[in-house]
Amino acid sequence: MVLPPRRHTGRSPGCLQRRSRARLRVPSVSVLPAGHLQGWGRPGAGFDEVLYFVNSDLQAARLTLPGLQGRPFGLHPVHRSPAAADPRPAQDSSWDADTATVRVPPRTAMVYVRPRPIPAVPYSDASHRR
Repeated sequence: MVLPPRRHTGRSPGCLQRRSRARLRVPSVSVLPAGHLQGWGRPGAGFDEVLYFVNSDLQAARLTLPGLQGRPFGLHPVHRSPAAADPRPAQDSSWDADTATVRVPPRTAMVYVRPRPIPAVPYSDASHRR
C-alpha cells in the first residue's frame, strides 16, 4: 500500500512552536499603566491610599501626579523585604512628594502605599494618682 504524500497543514510540532514563539513576543511600548486606590473608611483596608504602576518598557519611566503633591507615599513592605522576588523596586524606584513624581524601573510592577495614621491614644498616667 502506498500512502499519498503528506500535505503540509502548518500543524507540525516545529511549525506550531515557531508560530507560538512569534505570538508571545511583546513589543516595547511607552505606556505606563498606573492606578490610585483609596482605602479611607473601608474596613479591612491596610492602607489609606495605594498607587500601582506597571512599566513594560526597556527604559525607566517617570510619571508626575500633580493631585498627589505633598502626600508621603512609601514603597509597599513586600517590595522592601530582603526576600522580595524582584529587588528592582527597592533599588531603583523613587517617590518625590514635593513634585508628586514617581520613577518606575524598566520591566517592573510595583506598589507605593500611604499607611493609615496610628490613632492617638489619650495619655493616662495612673502612677501620679493616690
